[in-house]
Amino acid sequence: MNKIYTFGDGFATGHIWPEWPQILQAIAPEYRVVNTSLLGAGNEFIFSNCLEYYRKDPNSTFIVQWAMPNRFDKLLQDTSWDQVIKTDPNYYDNTNYFNNHEWWSSSASENKLIKDYHDIYIQQEQANLRSFNYIWTLGSIINNHCFFGTYDFNYLTDEQKTQCKNFNWAWFMPWFGQERYAISQEFVTLRNQTSIQPHPIVHFKWLKKFVLPKLNLQIDQKRLDILAQELYNYNWIAYNPNNNYYWKEINNKL
Repeated sequence: MNKIYTFGDGFATGHIWPEWPQILQAIAPEYRVVNTSLLGAGNEFIFSNCLEYYRKDPNSTFIVQWAMPNRFDKLLQDTSWDQVIKTDPNYYDNTNYFNNHEWWSSSASENKLIKDYHDIYIQQEQANLRSFNYIWTLGSIINNHCFFGTYDFNYLTDEQKTQCKNFNWAWFMPWFGQERYAISQEFVTLRNQTSIQPHPIVHFKWLKKFVLPKLNLQIDQKRLDILAQELYNYNWIAYNPNNNYYWKEINNKL
């Protein structure tokens, strides 16, 4: 079975309702979608993870949703960070294993070590340059890729955008991210004040209108239409435990 590897942050994990990788698997059952997204992930984690999977499986498809540049991803090689993680009030359980590595994503942690990292050691300009280098490297070596962003790419300079413009980008306007699409007038009735993650219908339309046309995938239009109707029929509420049950029911109807 052909594989599609997907990478991103909390806009791709599916932790509160189905997001674009989960919806992609539902509409493309002939493929195995390997989702390696992590809540609050930064671009170092996304880049490292994607590169490792590409080395192992270079002929697959790689869809990368780039995150904000100012996030700290920690590769845990020993127990020295255990206390820091355990005492973080928001990200104490935000670790996961990928490619035999354990990562902690600190996202917007207020821990002093994390704040010092951003304020003293890796300041904004350096973080921006790192993210550009990650994007440029993967775009230059992976043929079958599709890129887009969680947020706008306003951290890239005009020169950097020129160097990256020929990569396979999915967006509704150049250099705008999925979050900008989610808050557009088209979805004013779907905005949910309890979650920053876009509504499942936003994820569905993002895939259908912008991502799928960039990829050479075999998609059943009838299956796509049924899924769209089912997504509209359900009253999606962020973090509702019934979301998982209904999502299974939807998949059973496809």
